[in-house]
Amino acid sequence: SDGIKFGSDTAAANALDDYEEGIYTPSITCSSSGTISLQSDGDRLSYTKVGRLVTVHGTIVVDSVSSPSGDVLIGLPFTVADLEDSAGRTAGSAFVWNAVNNPTDFVWALWANEGQSYMYCRRPNTNTSANKVQANTEFFIGISYPTT
Repeated sequence: SDGIKFGSDTAAANALDDYEEGIYTPSITCSSSGTISLQSDGDRLSYTKVGRLVTVHGTIVVDSVSSPSGDVLIGLPFTVADLEDSAGRTAGSAFVWNAVNNPTDFVWALWANEGQSYMYCRRPNTNTSANKVQANTEFFIGISYPTT
């Protein structure tokens, strides 16, 4: 009745009582100004939630941009847990294809702070990345994080 318990554990607090799989449409915004819109056939990401751990993966494809600046912010399906001593913060990576001045492959950093429902996406060694996004830029996403 509490969920799945492993080994000889009988504590309800240790039971695995949540499993969910799904597809969601993430929001994509710029932290400073401008807009980024996604193609209708490239605007979904997949997630798996096991207990409190959420894993997000998939590819989103940019349709158009209008004066983007700042960081790229990509929505998450669940809010990142606010844990003690920043223990909820997490990082991942995005393989980015067809960015401005870098049409081949490049790995950008992903990270999410506690209490937020989005992840930052930034090109390494820069303070801004949204201005590197153009039509047909593809983000291959992979990140895991704790939720409540």
